[in-house]
Amino acid sequence: MRREYLCLCYATVALLLFSAVATAQVGPLRGRVSFKLASGELLPIEGAVVDVFRTDLPAKYQTTTDKEGRFIFAGLPFAGSYILSISAPNTRPEAIPDVKAGREIEYEITLEPGDGKRLTLEEARARAEEHRIAGEPYETLGRSFKAGNEALNAKRFDEAIKQYDKGIMAVPDQLALQPALWANKSVALRSRGVEQYNASVTAKDEATKTAKVEAARRDFRDAVEAATKAVEILRIQIAPTDPNELRSYNNNKYFALAARVEALRHFVVLADASQADAALSAFQEYIEAESDPYKRTKARLDAARMLLDVDLADRAVEEFQRILLIEPDNLEALFGAGVALYRSGNKNRFSEATEYLQKFVDRASDAHPMKQRAKETLENLRASR
Repeated sequence: MRREYLCLCYATVALLLFSAVATAQVGPLRGRVSFKLASGELLPIEGAVVDVFRTDLPAKYQTTTDKEGRFIFAGLPFAGSYILSISAPNTRPEAIPDVKAGREIEYEITLEPGDGKRLTLEEARARAEEHRIAGEPYETLGRSFKAGNEALNAKRFDEAIKQYDKGIMAVPDQLALQPALWANKSVALRSRGVEQYNASVTAKDEATKTAKVEAARRDFRDAVEAATKAVEILRIQIAPTDPNELRSYNNNKYFALAARVEALRHFVVLADASQADAALSAFQEYIEAESDPYKRTKARLDAARMLLDVDLADRAVEEFQRILLIEPDNLEALFGAGVALYRSGNKNRFSEATEYLQKFVDRASDAHPMKQRAKETLENLRASR
């Protein structure tokens, strides 16, 4: 059964001023009741009995659903607290706790096969309490995800990681709910790793420098593991057919792939160059999922630069040339291909390096940050002939 919650907060002064009015106000309470088939399809239930038990005062209200499975109580006391109890033949009755009237919420209730029993107030209380207890882990997950995102945006990476872990542990058996938590944890770990690595650059003593570098490498490794976990969970899931659920699934997959690529890129360059092949495979999977041509090209450039950064010059040349097959005038690829060929040390290919770099210099503006370096590399190439 899916339940929706709404939390309303009132300033103390407003509550004091309007409490007398609020007690006299009424508001609608509406919802829709469906039956879940074995295929997962939802069918509206006509004639389902809807009992509303008021819990702060002795009162009970009743109605039934129409042919679309909808019900409405036009005017229930706004200040009341209610339990919503629903029953229908051959279904398991359900009860929703802490229901309020006049809040513009449409409650969605899904019934499953059962004995069709209609609940008494005490039975409805007990069933509602079951749902409240069962729902606590999911509420913890939601709160932790929100708190983690707020901490991540504020660059409080330790707190973000802590909150994402809390959310993951709240629903350890519900893998389908975890990919976004794992992906965002990966981003937090990678970001903390970058912060640690940058701090190592300005460290005044070798012991601090070494400790910061090692901490950064651990974070990059853990970021790779977290993002990989998100990707693996999504890989074993069957893509949903519901358009909204499919959109959410695809978004989670995209961000998990993006998080894994960035984590692997940092890990390869700053911690373990032996993982270059794994990173290239991750880049390819991300590129296949990316619909934006600019972002696809950027990912290809990042992959090629990664190879160049770990002295895999020949392989970097191949990646830069793949970009140039699609975009012959891409300045970053021209520069990268020329530098990679020069750093390969293969003098038989220095003429190719010269062609790429000269083309870059001819097309790049004087403000381009790599233009001076390209000119210097050209001079070195010509001097080596």
